[in-house]
Amino acid sequence: MTRVSIESIFRNAGEIAAEIAANPRPWRLCLKLFIIILACGGAYGLTMGLAHSWLQSLSAGLKTPLLYILTLAVCLPTLHFIGLFLGSRFTFWQSMAVLLMGVAVNAALLFGFASISLFFLATGAGYRFLLFMHVLFFAVSGFAGLVSIHRTHKLLANSDGGGTGNASLLQAWMLLYMFVGTQMAFTLSPFVGRETAFYWFHHPDKNFYSYLWASFVERLDDHLPAEQAKALAFESTRAVLYALQERDFQALAAQIAPEDSLRIIPQSYSRESRVRDIHLNAAQLLEFSGKNLSIPMRQEYDRVSGKMIESSLPFATYYDQYLYDVDYAAALEAARYNEFSLGVQNKETIFAAYPKAIIVEVPVLLDRRRWRALRLVFAASPISDRPGALLPLRAIIHDQSAD
Repeated sequence: MTRVSIESIFRNAGEIAAEIAANPRPWRLCLKLFIIILACGGAYGLTMGLAHSWLQSLSAGLKTPLLYILTLAVCLPTLHFIGLFLGSRFTFWQSMAVLLMGVAVNAALLFGFASISLFFLATGAGYRFLLFMHVLFFAVSGFAGLVSIHRTHKLLANSDGGGTGNASLLQAWMLLYMFVGTQMAFTLSPFVGRETAFYWFHHPDKNFYSYLWASFVERLDDHLPAEQAKALAFESTRAVLYALQERDFQALAAQIAPEDSLRIIPQSYSRESRVRDIHLNAAQLLEFSGKNLSIPMRQEYDRVSGKMIESSLPFATYYDQYLYDVDYAAALEAARYNEFSLGVQNKETIFAAYPKAIIVEVPVLLDRRRWRALRLVFAASPISDRPGALLPLRAIIHDQSAD
């Protein structure tokens, strides 16, 4: 039996193809290729999720090889049974081995790109750069995998123990595999991690191609220049800050668009205290603030009882600790519009999450090292057409230094 390793699938492709041709049930070979896919795909996936968090890294490490396995499970029956109809003599195991060979080549090349992925991550590359870099690496590796499938299929078809092959069928199947694979990757979720919070699966209302196009055309420079943004958002910023300072939730609720909700993001606490983001429409904001209702936190393990307990905080406590914790209204004149002076590493993530919005940073310096920042996200169009109408408030993002 030919020794199967990450290097041998490149060096000894002909010998592996001959072994597939000679063995109608090459399950041992399939198992070894499967292990290569799990190891290499998982290793590369770990590097993608690191841009977000260790938890997202583990998630991507699991989902990258799963992407290949599920795509293969969807597309393998099509190739095999239509091939049988057209006269192929390959067994199902042989068809699987041919495809696993190509997927293993794909995963091994991705593993080779892992060091580059780590390099750009360590040098501070932003979300959009990392996204397009990973798409490029997947495209290059995927193309190499398809070339490997075509080559192995041809060697198998021309060998003494193989069967007839249909080149046109294989080429059509490769297109199917490419489209299924890209959509499968998008369904399993973009692995880089665009949102602040961790998620296992994303449920977008687009497909992979429309999402990629939107990410390409919605550049960071689509946001208005600072002076123009200030001219549009200064009054709205002042209204929100004074409403927060005076706890005037009626005024704050009035700046939430009727069909929308306000997202409150205690970003700097999301991994430490596990305080969840909340979404409140105008009516809910008034109810929570007026009745001081409790806001549920994420579940945490209680060592005493050995059970998962979901803690909660009264709205007033949540407000004081994780939202308006210093006097941001006093820093109105220092506000920056579509510009960041503090926590700049979060800029691209926030801009990508809110394209074409106006994002106002209200910075507060506590001392040389410690700071707080409140970021207000406004829609660029007013709630109504009446003169002096304020901009709709979409999100309040709290950020702070690592005290």
